[in-house]
Amino acid sequence: MAVQPRRGMTIHRTQVRRRESPDTSLFDPVVAVTVTQCVLCLVLTAGLFTLQFIDRERYEQLGVYYQAVMSGEPGEAVFVGNFGQPIDFSRIQEYFETASDGAKALTEALIPEEGGMGGETPYIPSNVYYGPVLFTAPARYPAYGTITSAFGPRTHPITGEMDFHTGIDVAAAEGESIYAVYSGTVEETGTSQIYGNYIRVRHSPRLVTVYSHCSQLLAEQGAVVRAGERIAEVGSTGVSTGPHVHLEVMVDGCYADPMELYKV
Repeated sequence: MAVQPRRGMTIHRTQVRRRESPDTSLFDPVVAVTVTQCVLCLVLTAGLFTLQFIDRERYEQLGVYYQAVMSGEPGEAVFVGNFGQPIDFSRIQEYFETASDGAKALTEALIPEEGGMGGETPYIPSNVYYGPVLFTAPARYPAYGTITSAFGPRTHPITGEMDFHTGIDVAAAEGESIYAVYSGTVEETGTSQIYGNYIRVRHSPRLVTVYSHCSQLLAEQGAVVRAGERIAEVGSTGVSTGPHVHLEVMVDGCYADPMELYKV
């Protein structure tokens, strides 16, 4: 017996939808990102493999850097390599000696016979380079203030003559704290006619920092200091136009731009 639908009743038929298979084409965002990452990894691996045959020294530096980053303790200051070389003044001099008399005179003016510190060298010291430096940890600030003079050639603020600034100047109020940028050992403290009261800290066999124009030196020679520890106070001793700390960074005995410390 057939069932008759009641008056006013509606019968709806449902449509069975087929399950759509997921889109696995390369245009899918997730798949595209994964493929891109795999390609980049392959390119990087191939590049590193090739580098060992092209530049063995740089390849070994990258290996040391990787090991230091992966195993270094937090805050450890380890200098691991510089991608660049100090300026070779002997080659520059040989080049200009074969040039005109005017070029020879320029060579004598630009290449001083004796290097100096913080203004003693009028143009370019013989132990300076602009190559980038790699560190395994970011440095602490030497003082909280304003950078008033960067690393490199400048007009001396007192003499008005051309000068090569071997560090950076951070202006701060008299008596403000000066901090060790890395952990290390105070190698030397003293007074210089140009630098005033200064303190020299060795952080590794290849890395040294110097803090100058201090009003007071708080850390004694031979003391072991921690990164961020208060080691001196801002002053204006020596040749100075006002209270500030002059920070120098020396890598393998060569002046390096202190701002390289903060690129980690």
